[in-house]
Amino acid sequence: MALQIGTANHSLLKFGNGHRFAKLWTITRIDGTIFHFTDHPHDIAVGGNLFKPALYDGSASRKEDGFRPPNVSFRGALDSADITYEDMRAGLFLGAAVIEEIRDWRYLWVGFFKRVDYTITRTKFDGEVWQVECEGIQRLLQGQQGHLVSKTCRYQLGDDRCTVTLASFTNAGAVTDVTTAGLNNRDHFFTDLNEVDDFYEFGEIVWTSGANNGIRSEIKEYKQTSGEITFYLRTPFEISVTDAFSAIAGCDKRHGSGGAGTGDCINKFANGIFFGGFPFIPGRNALMATP
Repeated sequence: MALQIGTANHSLLKFGNGHRFAKLWTITRIDGTIFHFTDHPHDIAVGGNLFKPALYDGSASRKEDGFRPPNVSFRGALDSADITYEDMRAGLFLGAAVIEEIRDWRYLWVGFFKRVDYTITRTKFDGEVWQVECEGIQRLLQGQQGHLVSKTCRYQLGDDRCTVTLASFTNAGAVTDVTTAGLNNRDHFFTDLNEVDDFYEFGEIVWTSGANNGIRSEIKEYKQTSGEITFYLRTPFEISVTDAFSAIAGCDKRHGSGGAGTGDCINKFANGIFFGGFPFIPGRNALMATP
């Protein structure tokens, strides 16, 4: 549940004892790393976890009417051993789950009086300060439901509905040159991959070593003759020669029934039977045509 209040303990909140209550936050990052913080000035041990005094400030939680999600923001300095500049830059906290509990720090065995679940939806940071914005799980009710009818495929390459086995279209490689790469050697590089032009367009590089280890970068362009790979967005950290990676082929979401150059589903993956779009529906020109 997004908001929970222990009914058996609710009466204790009515006696003006608010000064005894502490907030406890459990942050589960997208890579599985878990942090425990509290706004209490001393460590608090609960359920085998040690909640350390937080090195940041939180805004008041804003409650919305209806199904609009509650939100809260936090701001702190980038000198903590837990929340580092490198992790913020790598985007590891974006999408992290946050559990906020209110407990009586003198009677922890009573349990929580209130609990709210959040998700970190936005992060900001510079060389000294970081800030995150969180929204409640009601935000999941605001997404688009159902499927979009279009000529392009609505599936993600490699998912259960697409059925393509990504391992068959994934190749290991290494950076061979960055001397003529872009700003700070972060937006493109050269490699020894040997597939045809644009084989990896719309695909991903999954870094397996170097400063960007574990990070995924979306490929904008791949050229066979030069071995150059260009990204849509710069990597968080600089790319160096010998950095290793796995390159995953991309899909342009088109059916390909017109032969080479008309789509990847048939021509690259031979997967037309599982195509998730409707390539033969009338286009705008047909709809606008007059007798």
